[in-house]
Formats: sequence, structure tokens, C-alpha cells
Amino acid sequence: MIDVMLAWSGGKDSTLTLAALRADPRYRLVALLTTITREYDRISIHGVRRAVLEAQTAGLGLPLMEASIASGASNADYEAAFALALRTAQERWPGLRHIAFGDLFLTDVRAYRERLLAALGWTGVFPLWGEDTAALAQHFVRTGYRAIVTCVDTTQLGPEFAGREFDASFVADLPETVDPCGERGEFHTCVYAGPLFARPLPLVTGERLRRDGRFEYCDVLLAPMGTAAASPPEAAAKPGRSRAPPSRPVDGELRRVRPCATSSRRTGSKPAPRADPYTSGKGETCHRAPRVAPRGRTHGGSRGSDIRRWAFGPPQLDPGLRRAAARPAGSVLGRRKL
Repeated sequence: MIDVMLAWSGGKDSTLTLAALRADPRYRLVALLTTITREYDRISIHGVRRAVLEAQTAGLGLPLMEASIASGASNADYEAAFALALRTAQERWPGLRHIAFGDLFLTDVRAYRERLLAALGWTGVFPLWGEDTAALAQHFVRTGYRAIVTCVDTTQLGPEFAGREFDASFVADLPETVDPCGERGEFHTCVYAGPLFARPLPLVTGERLRRDGRFEYCDVLLAPMGTAAASPPEAAAKPGRSRAPPSRPVDGELRRVRPCATSSRRTGSKPAPRADPYTSGKGETCHRAPRVAPRGRTHGGSRGSDIRRWAFGPPQLDPGLRRAAARPAGSVLGRRKL
């Protein structure tokens, strides 16, 4: 049996990868590895709080390893932090040489990982590679997993999708230009319940924020003890729909203690910008970004790939690190406009 560690972002693809590893008799999953941005104390890319991450790993019954990066770190800084995390893991589990990722079809992303791992003497494992993403999304919902959409790239998907439950309704409402699993960086999720978890996490949604005029975030956090439930997840499924709160909390349901800011297009009034609790910038009001040209859903290459999608990737992916500044032409990120 091969010992393997999983690159964990807290989202649905990481969760499905974990399930695949546990179902494969060739592997013994020993730990999760997550990139944390120190200044924000959140998961890079997804912007999920450390408290939620730790609740996830506790519910999964797996130890957590961290690759710690600073705000504004370079590719080289990220790779150094990643290498240090791998060495630390090997000290705890001698002989560990494999790490799994939830990549689905972006060949350039996989090639980057494999080059980096080869230089460190490690081997990448990609259990979901080549799987049909529509089938994966349906499987995630059908098997009882629950997740909330924490980030939307509004150049690819409307901002009203942020804060929604990732369910059959969400998948059905996605435009044809958007991959059902968000593989090109269209959206990111935070999983809070499902067959792998000992118990559902009592999550609530918090503030909503637009970063760089493009990335729509909806914060999620653990509900305080004794917090009464507001509307269930389905209330967020359709923008503009309101439902009466249930008479009592439902264990594991996503509960909203403070509604995310709504679009001025829908309400007719412009909400005041809100300060981002984990960046130095100010929030921006919601508005629909223009759609991009269709990219197709082919799985045979890197067409339309977006480095922001990386579930465990360069440090620039952190919510507070997405800047319009140009990247060095020779860098991995320099090939794409962030």
C-alpha cells in the first residue's frame, strides 16, 4: 500500500479526490496539505477561514499539514514553502513520496505540478483526471455532499452565484460556457457536509465582497453556539427569492446570520462598500460582468485553462494577492492575465 498526502483546498474537487483515494486499495491517505496565506490566515485561492479548515479536517479525521506563504509571495516563494511542507511531512511519515491533486483536465496545470514534484523527488497522483465534469458534479450532489460557493470570477459567471448552495439547481443554472465543476476558475466552493464527514459543519454565510472589480466573494464561518438558524441553503439558490426561516435549527444546514450584499440591479439601491476582513482593500458593490466568449468543455487540452483554478498552486492565487500588476514574462503566471 502506498502512502499518499492530499492537496486540500476545502472544496468539492478535493473532497471527491479524497473519496477516490479512500476507495482505492492501492493508497493509504495519511494527511491533508493546505496552502495558508499568513496575513489573512485563510486558505489561499478560496479565502476560507482557518477555523473552517480545521473543522473540516477534524470532521474528516485527518492531520493537517500547512504550506505557509506571505501576501505578495512570488512563484519561487510558493515553491519553497511547498518544498518545506513536503520535507516536514516526510519527517513525520518516512517514505512518503506521493501527493494527490484534484485536477480534472487542464494539462498545463498538471504539467507544472509534475515538473515541480519531479525536482523534489515526489510523484503526483490524479485520481479524477479525465473524468466527465458534468457527471462528477451530479455525483457530488447525488451522494449527499453539501458545499457553498465562496468565490465567483464575474468575467465568467454572474456574481449572484456567489453564496449559493452547490446543488442540482446551481448546476442546472450554469451557463453553457461554464464548466460544471468550475475547472477553469469560474467558481470555488467550501464543503461542509457529506459521507466523509463525521458530522455536518454548522456554517453560516457572512459578508460579501468584490475584489479587483472581478472576484465576488461570500464569506463562510462557523456559527456561534446558540445562533438561531435563518433561511436554509435553498433560500440562496435563486437570487431574489425569500423564504421564511425554519422554526428551529437544522443540524448541518447552511445558516445565514447576515445576508450577503445584493446587486443594485436587483434591489434598486446601491449598498455601501464593506471592508474585507482579510485584505486591506475595500469592498465593491455587485454588478453583473459581461459574459466571455464560449470556451467549450473539451477535456483534451489546456484551452481556456486558468491558473487561478489551481486547488493547490502559486501564492498569487490568494484573494488578497490577485493584482493587475504584470508578472515576469518567464514565470508560470506571466503567461496569463490575472
